Amino acid sequence: MEYLVILLVGYCLGSLPTAYFAVRWKLHQDIRQLGSGNVGALNCYHVTGSKILGLTVFIVDVAKGVCVLLIVESLYGVEFWNLGLCGLAAVGGHNYPLWLKFRGGRGLATSTGVMLVLGWPLMLLWIVLWLMAYWKTHDILLGNGWATLITPIVLVVTPSSAVGVASPESIPVAEFLIFVALLSGMVLTRHVGPMIVILKDRRNQRVEAS
Repeated sequence: MEYLVILLVGYCLGSLPTAYFAVRWKLHQDIRQLGSGNVGALNCYHVTGSKILGLTVFIVDVAKGVCVLLIVESLYGVEFWNLGLCGLAAVGGHNYPLWLKFRGGRGLATSTGVMLVLGWPLMLLWIVLWLMAYWKTHDILLGNGWATLITPIVLVVTPSSAVGVASPESIPVAEFLIFVALLSGMVLTRHVGPMIVILKDRRNQRVEAS
């Protein structure tokens, strides 16, 4: 019963579609029918042209990941996998909200909130990898995807003593790596399709230019 409550709390709060509400308020339209169709902060910014609204959506989506873990912590304590499962459920809810026929966002902002609670130093690594990927690709979505893919790989080849600095003291490093891999996989799954489209378009452009 405890795990059921944790999963339900995570999913329900995570599935609140912030970008959907924001675009409904601003444009009186369905964000799923605009831009990329993604229910996230970046698409909200693109379709509304408002940096403030896009940033607000991002902050609220990050806050979802933080708040849901704080709620579970207040109910059941700081046992890592209680919080970890709740975080995974929150990202799952954000990506596949029942209320929007399972068409949600890509989970990056909510994952950021989860990791701010469970291992904030890891976010510094992700930011560095994102900056490198963005410098190479000049595309935010590709930067997001590549950084998310490479982060767990870097952790695997990093000495356990160094990884332990980023992970909670109450959990073995191996279990923390499993959690990071699961979280990254959930985010990456929603990025793969758009990344393939972008890369194909760029390849076709190079072929046409040659």
